[in-house]
Amino acid sequence: MPGFVCCSTWESDANWNAEQQQVANASLATQMRALRAHASPFVWAFGSDQPPNAAHLAMYKSTATALHWQNPTLDNVATWANANAGVKMDGPYKWEPPVLWWDTSKAGSAFGTTAEEGTESPPPLESLQKFIGPADLWPIGSVWNYHAGKAKSVFDNITVYTNALTSRYGAATGAADYSNKSELQNYENARSFFEAWNSHEYTQSFGAIFWMLNNAWPSVHWSLYDYYLKPSGGYFGTKKANEPVHIAYDYFTKKVFVVNSTLNSRSNLTATATLYNIPNLSVASTTQATLNVPANASTLALTIPAVAGLSTTYFIRLQLKDSSGAVVSSNVYWYSTSPDTLANKTNWYMTATKNSANLTGLNTLAANSSVSALVTRSLAAGTETATITLRNTSTTNVAFFVRPEITAGNGGNEVLPVNYSDNYVSLWPGESSTIAATYQTSDLGGQPPYLRVRGYNVPTTSTALP
Repeated sequence: MPGFVCCSTWESDANWNAEQQQVANASLATQMRALRAHASPFVWAFGSDQPPNAAHLAMYKSTATALHWQNPTLDNVATWANANAGVKMDGPYKWEPPVLWWDTSKAGSAFGTTAEEGTESPPPLESLQKFIGPADLWPIGSVWNYHAGKAKSVFDNITVYTNALTSRYGAATGAADYSNKSELQNYENARSFFEAWNSHEYTQSFGAIFWMLNNAWPSVHWSLYDYYLKPSGGYFGTKKANEPVHIAYDYFTKKVFVVNSTLNSRSNLTATATLYNIPNLSVASTTQATLNVPANASTLALTIPAVAGLSTTYFIRLQLKDSSGAVVSSNVYWYSTSPDTLANKTNWYMTATKNSANLTGLNTLAANSSVSALVTRSLAAGTETATITLRNTSTTNVAFFVRPEITAGNGGNEVLPVNYSDNYVSLWPGESSTIAATYQTSDLGGQPPYLRVRGYNVPTTSTALP
């Protein structure tokens, strides 16, 4: 989505001199000439937050016509500055609870087409330790704020995010506990963002650009993976939400959707939503439906009814199975009988939260030391693939939010970059999950590879790869 950017001379064009006007038009011409033969540009934006003035816009459009620019163009990408922009850019840019993306009465929710929006997302502890020294790592202070945003801007702190984490998961006892909880908060939020946009695709929602994919410098805001290329909770939540055939939960209406992003229809699928009390995993309710799913479409599967007697924090487990009983998609949510609610107060960068979900029940989950890990390793042309099978051998306890990592040496940092087929998985008693991890031998830095496994209620173990 190329075009002229915001917050600079490009949008202060009312008083351009002749040279500035010539440079702007020449910039447009050279970029369009270079891009017009390529399939990747889907639209050109003549302006970002605001459109150029009428004379410059006419000049740009004349140049585009002369160059036979074949793709759509936009005068700008913010409806608040131009009702005919066709694309909205209403925020948010600070953290919001997952329900916001589903509630179409709120700015930033999944309707229309958005040019950018996203939330604060601190990276995992291992990355924080690379750019924040031990003395400044905890409590959160000026060094964190320096890596948040421009001084004296609304982004020069991470207070909104931290207040939400404290209210929802309980006050952090240190940097490690903060990171464990923030990975949960990043996962649920990014997953819900993409699920909301996907679940209403082509009828209510038409496109979203997430702010942002990654960071150009070490930051505690806006990334799915960080400056060091370490994948985070937000990354894996996004990966889960965008799997080819996916079952998703609507936090606002309690509906369950099946999104089929493939070009093949699927028939005779069974969708199941099971609510579990925490911490004992007793089943509070089960709702099931059989459905056919057309290609490249979202289908309403079922609605979860109101359930009395739920624990304050509970699990919602969604499973989609084919006619043979094989799992097509599986998804685990953690939510509360006192849910997140949004206030009416809103501005260009956020909507205020009125009440926070009580997710502290997760802290009462019994420690589970019964997670076994089997791993094999293959090597081809400098690329290693570790195949990891995790199994929860406990007969009573869930293994919640389990994170296998390939590290450089025993107790070393995660090898980066690395690609996992899945991660942050939750295993019910007796269940297993197989995950593939791919990385370059050279990125181990001469250290032997180890498998580190840890989870929200699973202690850390480290095992040498064979």
